[in-house]
Amino acid sequence: MNIGTAIEKPFGNIKTMIIGIILMIIPVVNILVIPGYLIRVASRTMNNDNTLPSFGNFGELIVDSIKYFVISIVMLIPAIIVLFIALGSVIISTISADAISALNTAVLSGSTVAVQEQLTTLFLAGMSAGAAFIVLGVILAVIGMILIISGVLNYAKTRQFGKAFAIKENLRNFFTGKFLIAIIVAIVLSIVLAFIVGLVVGLMSMLAAVGLWLGLIIMLIFIFVIDVMIWSILAGGYPHGAVATVAPAKQVQ
Repeated sequence: MNIGTAIEKPFGNIKTMIIGIILMIIPVVNILVIPGYLIRVASRTMNNDNTLPSFGNFGELIVDSIKYFVISIVMLIPAIIVLFIALGSVIISTISADAISALNTAVLSGSTVAVQEQLTTLFLAGMSAGAAFIVLGVILAVIGMILIISGVLNYAKTRQFGKAFAIKENLRNFFTGKFLIAIIVAIVLSIVLAFIVGLVVGLMSMLAAVGLWLGLIIMLIFIFVIDVMIWSILAGGYPHGAVATVAPAKQVQ
């Protein structure tokens, strides 16, 4: 894992970086292309190729983007189910006959304080009813995110889609010293760069409507650059050993 190389990578090929920035700005296209491109970045990094890969073979990028989303959805299904159960518990608790009756009484009393107190009571009761499911849902979401990151990287390494769902292997790969360090570095770098981007966008927003649009474009530009850096760092720290060979993509003319 070479942090300096990962930070420099987006700027290693200005033409490719500009293409990436343009694609990032275009709605729908960014969703269909960029995730697959980040998989390509990770795969090349694990092949010890630290150059910025081209955007050739868009079909492969689109297919990999779809696979990225499938991996994400599958890994988050348990968390989504539990959080929906939590939401149901909260709703049922807050719309029970006793709760509605108490709220009506507070409203009819004409006291704003009584209404506020009753709304607070309803909210706390609802949260209490769904607390266990909310906590479990959050835990499952964190586990899901771990499996998404490790699963996507395992797919990038092997080019075998089934490896993205090798739960035990992916957990084992995630909890290795080198990769955990890569995760920490990636988080710290993301926070620092996000702070810088936030300052720039904030300054741009002072320029009225034009500034808001300009700020949005600048944010999307930085997102592409940051994503390339982060996935390069993660791929560099991921246990990869022998990596499936990826055919070089043809340059976009």
